[in-house]
Amino acid sequence: MELGRESLEANHAYLAQAPNMVLAMLRTCDLLLSDPREVVIAGDPADDGTKDFLARLRSQWPTGYVVTVIHEGNSEDLLELVPAHAGKVPLQGRSAAYVCRFGVCEAPVTTVGELKLKE
Repeated sequence: MELGRESLEANHAYLAQAPNMVLAMLRTCDLLLSDPREVVIAGDPADDGTKDFLARLRSQWPTGYVVTVIHEGNSEDLLELVPAHAGKVPLQGRSAAYVCRFGVCEAPVTTVGELKLKE
């Protein structure tokens, strides 16, 4: 809590000039304090499986999740930016969700029912 207060105080002049950044900064603080999870959805954005995973994650908002969708159309560019996404692919023709914490991922799942998020 003290670190959050100090961060706001240290940036008060900048935040006064760009008040829209207050929400971004608070969201970042929330992620850092909430034991975040990285969720990588591997699948075509138009696929029903991908849509189901995203709907489940949206229903959990606000949370400490960072969500990425990796698919054929963005994988090359995304892997350049985030090499940790390597190997995150659909499984047996189905969209797959990879839930990770600080870069360590659980086994991927292919149905929303198998998706275990922190509660």
